[in-house]
Amino acid sequence: MQALQARFALSQYDDPTSALFELTQHRMVNVYLSEFETLTNHITGLPLPFLLSSFVLGLTPKICSEVQAL
Repeated sequence: MQALQARFALSQYDDPTSALFELTQHRMVNVYLSEFETLTNHITGLPLPFLLSSFVLGLTPKICSEVQAL
């Protein structure tokens, strides 16, 4: 868990918006969700529908298509 926190410990030079756009699920969904929430906590001004779409599109293709079907 510390490695994950260190990965997303933002400095004044980091751009959480770019990191959010590049974020994709590589492990369990709860890990991806935690990474996504960490980044979005450092971003203001993005509309909720955009954040939802960004989250869903970052999921693995199989999970993404299942979520979109719902």
